[in-house]
Amino acid sequence: MHKKRLILVTLVIVMIFTFSSMASAASPQVKKELTNYLNNIPEDFDVIFARGVNFKLKTGKDIFVLDVREPAEYKSGHIPTAVNIPIRSVMDNLDQLPNKETLIVAYCKTGIRAAYVTEALQVLGYNAKDLVMGIEGWEESNLPIQK
Repeated sequence: MHKKRLILVTLVIVMIFTFSSMASAASPQVKKELTNYLNNIPEDFDVIFARGVNFKLKTGKDIFVLDVREPAEYKSGHIPTAVNIPIRSVMDNLDQLPNKETLIVAYCKTGIRAAYVTEALQVLGYNAKDLVMGIEGWEESNLPIQK
């Protein structure tokens, strides 16, 4: 599944760049590939909610929490056990990640940066999910913050 997704994502990216200089209307092939990509997104959209992460942490489930914010943001408060690897450093620090089967939950302030990291890690074959609403969602759920 991950290999097919990697091929599909790579194909979509190449096609987007190839056809970006063409007319604004999508070619039938690009539209077909994008439709296929969107139709094959997992039902959970590769996201996880704060309470689900907290439950996994409390029950000792195999989970790795990845904070992709900048170090100053991390120092201002983070999810307990979270490891800080800023978004632009993730690919240079893959050796800090667990094996590919372990659930990696990426988060940032609101979930946008983490979504990019989640997708990149999935392309590499990791079991990664994005924390819905990031640290803001965590705080809104009144879950513990470590400083």
